[in-house]
Amino acid sequence: MLKRTRLSNYMKILGFLGALLPLSSFSADGYLSYERFIRLNNPNNKTDATNWFGLSFDTDHTRKKLDAHLDTDFRYYTSTENNNLNFSLSEAYVQYNEEDTRWTVGRKLMNWTHHERYWQLGYMNAQQGFKLLGEKQEGLFGVHYDYKPSKGFRFSGILSYFYLPALNPEIDVRNGEIVSTSEWKKLPPTKTRIQGLVVPIQYDVQRPAISDVVFQKTLGAKGEYSWGTGLVQAYAIYKPENTIRSNAEAYYDLSDQAVKVKANPVVNHHAMYGTSVHQKAGDVLLSSGMDVIDPNAKLGKDFDIIDPVKLQQSNRTFESDFFKIQPSYDRESYFYGRAYVDRLFYNVSLNYIQLLSNNVRTSDDFFSDTVKFKRAVGTQINYWFSDQLSTMIDLKYDLDRKDNILRGEMSYRFNRYMSAAVGAELIKAPQDDSYWAPYRANDTVFTSFGYHF
Repeated sequence: MLKRTRLSNYMKILGFLGALLPLSSFSADGYLSYERFIRLNNPNNKTDATNWFGLSFDTDHTRKKLDAHLDTDFRYYTSTENNNLNFSLSEAYVQYNEEDTRWTVGRKLMNWTHHERYWQLGYMNAQQGFKLLGEKQEGLFGVHYDYKPSKGFRFSGILSYFYLPALNPEIDVRNGEIVSTSEWKKLPPTKTRIQGLVVPIQYDVQRPAISDVVFQKTLGAKGEYSWGTGLVQAYAIYKPENTIRSNAEAYYDLSDQAVKVKANPVVNHHAMYGTSVHQKAGDVLLSSGMDVIDPNAKLGKDFDIIDPVKLQQSNRTFESDFFKIQPSYDRESYFYGRAYVDRLFYNVSLNYIQLLSNNVRTSDDFFSDTVKFKRAVGTQINYWFSDQLSTMIDLKYDLDRKDNILRGEMSYRFNRYMSAAVGAELIKAPQDDSYWAPYRANDTVFTSFGYHF
């Protein structure tokens, strides 16, 4: 529950990175669009942010041994009065290349866990958050190191003392109420029941100093060995979670006849480690692996922020018919598998993920969401009918919860500059304890018209 840092601060960072490099080679892909969505049903949480102008810019610069890359997106909502500008910084870095060594400074996507993007987990890289089912991610800021000492072996690492949390969907507090421009941001409840009476909930967020948020440590390493048709890798990283948690207290105020909730945003660190193997068999790329995410991990006094004694003293359990407040820092582990085929006119992937650890969080947990998938299968197909017309279909099904998540899109390129697209996001979540249950009335159809430059 921390309002986004001002856009100007991030633009200063980009300006600094750009100033580091006088460039001679340049390539860029820009896209200016007008987009809107149409509801297919009537959700409880509705906003007026149904149409917007979008600007996407993806550029690369090269000079001798130096590379620079910027990938950023903007949205300007035309139908809202407050918080009508959303900004996403996927990558922004400068890179120095030697024959066997590569140094990168800036925000960069991490490819250490290969299944996370498809399943939209958001543990390593943050989810962009513009769309509920969008796959685009935001990388980690730091000094990235890549070393390949001999054929087959590669070592990678990251070190950082600077933290940029996920920027979207933005939330804010107005007159004691939590609000957001996005319809697919699960907000805390606005009312509860006390002794048979429905009473309002009023929120107060204690905003920390910006320096207490951004100056956080990240440390990680990955080892990899590859051969002609495959590779095996293992990694471990200690980093801040991509979203800021809110420890909270709640009590019933008899004079106001309202529940008062005081939220204290904190940056919590977690450890991630895992291993995976990838092997090509003919035209099929097979991969499988396991990841562990531990939000209770500590590394030195810098990160003594989730001490169980402190949590017990400063956070009281509160439970009602609508929600509960009870700190939960649950370790998660996943097994995943994937088969991928890439042909001239299409590509298709078959995916599987299974939660190996126990999950005690529910969808009405004040502090964090329940896991997105327990035991699920998914397939994604991209097909190009021609240079102008293409389509994408992505279907995910949770075998335990019976969740059915469908995303589809068809786009047409009129010429070099103009294109149009139509897409849909459909969600079926029959069980109330599902992550997707709060969004099952958010079925939408998207349309867009854009100019490429």
